[in-house]
Amino acid sequence: MEHLPEPLWGQWYLGERLFVSSSTEVYALTRKEGVGRSCVLKCIRVPAGDAAGLIRLQDECRLQARMTDCGYAVAVLDDLTVPVTNADGSLRETLVCLRMERLECLAELMREGTELTETEIRRVAEDLLHALIFAHRLQIVHRDLKPANIYRAPSGQYKLGDFGICARTDSLTAGRMAGTAAYLAPEVAAGGAATPASDIYALGVTLYQLLNHNHLPLTDADSTYAQVQSS
Repeated sequence: MEHLPEPLWGQWYLGERLFVSSSTEVYALTRKEGVGRSCVLKCIRVPAGDAAGLIRLQDECRLQARMTDCGYAVAVLDDLTVPVTNADGSLRETLVCLRMERLECLAELMREGTELTETEIRRVAEDLLHALIFAHRLQIVHRDLKPANIYRAPSGQYKLGDFGICARTDSLTAGRMAGTAAYLAPEVAAGGAATPASDIYALGVTLYQLLNHNHLPLTDADSTYAQVQSS
């Protein structure tokens, strides 16, 4: 990420790259003092000309920051927008960067074979319900609740993250399906609009999975985790 002005926010430096996709990179962040909470940098590329995409991403950042107030969502600690230009000075892309607390992803724990105790699963349920109640009071439906978007803090608390495809309840319409197939409520999979109830359904599927050796409903008991996730 040669275009980022290190040190970021006056003190943070890029460390190990933890994740990469076509539009997103995630890095560990370090600082010279070596003290304070462990953080990551999530950097999302928005091509020049995609004004609508940039607006959606900025809306997501504002929502994630507002969700931080409930204590049960992944905290956004800082944000930064960096324009990247071509040699002729024209805009090539915009980097939207978020400094976030570094937590353990539940899906990664499951891939490694971790099985939560019933006490821990009750904690997942309670913590995620707190997050959903707060979001739904803001008239926000998450639309993609699943283990890959649930994170565990060092304290053992679970937090909801990745609000990239969330939407306001007053803007949702039928036929605009979004989310991950295995966790979609039947009415959403059939083309209906997502609702707060469909978030609760997705949480129910996730809890079933955690209580049944990391297997989703209606899958073969001998399926591997990868096979289950692709079903």
